[in-house]
Amino acid sequence: RLRREHGAALLRVKGLLHVSGVSERVAVDAIHHVAYPARRVSLPPKGDTTSRLVFIVQNLPVTVLEAEWAALRTEMDALLESA
Repeated sequence: RLRREHGAALLRVKGLLHVSGVSERVAVDAIHHVAYPARRVSLPPKGDTTSRLVFIVQNLPVTVLEAEWAALRTEMDALLESA
């Protein structure tokens, strides 16, 4: 949704995600309206399960990113509760 509605403002999105049940980290990349396929990345085990996303944007208030992130978390929580 963020890419669709604000893709022109998304100069770059990169991240490494810890996904429950997946032994490797999942790498994500996007430029403007283009999101590349997520891929698994083997990293040395450090015990750190923190996910990190970096957004490089132009003329996009941080409040928009925060609102989209909150909406995604709400949707994911609802999916997990119904599973």
